[in-house]
Amino acid sequence: MDQQPPLPKLSKPASALKILIIATAVVVLVLAVLLAGSFLNFSCPLGLLTNQNSYEAGWQAANQKLEESGLLRPEQEEVFTISGIITGVFENQITLKSDPVVVNPLAMQAPESRTVTITEETKIIRQTPKTREKLMAEEEKWQSEMDKLKPEDASFPPSPPSPYIEEEIKLSDLKTGDKISVISGQNIKFATTIEAVQIIFTPPVISEPVPPPQE
Repeated sequence: MDQQPPLPKLSKPASALKILIIATAVVVLVLAVLLAGSFLNFSCPLGLLTNQNSYEAGWQAANQKLEESGLLRPEQEEVFTISGIITGVFENQITLKSDPVVVNPLAMQAPESRTVTITEETKIIRQTPKTREKLMAEEEKWQSEMDKLKPEDASFPPSPPSPYIEEEIKLSDLKTGDKISVISGQNIKFATTIEAVQIIFTPPVISEPVPPPQE
């Protein structure tokens, strides 16, 4: 019987090249499987991929944990008053950079930029803080009236003094940079356009410099 000639032995460089080709093919195959799994929306058996459902479930779980932690104050379902800084004053309109109204940072956030519409019924009020002396005098008078209150009049006590002097102003009295509060008759938590019932402007208090003590 004729013997077959022995197979030629691969040289070391050829063996190394063959191993490299096989390793590359395995890596490409694994990557193809992983990519296909992400597009087909199924999880990798080793947990290397997280599909969309798992992501949303994890987000909701984190949101629930944060709400149950007691670190946040209760969320308001309806908001009728927002505050913010005026970014523009136009004819019958104000643009506003509003303060946050959603407590939970993981929940859907309200728009930051709002447009406030002013109608003929909108009242714009400027609240000027009273001086300390005036407020103290009014509080003393109110307390005196409370002390003289008869039991039969206890259901209708006198109102405590307001710390502000209120006056109605015009839209033209407002300017960019003013801090205002906007009150609406509707839930404006996520509204981008707001019809204002009342706008309250409180000018910042400019404290007078304290003179240095005299020696």
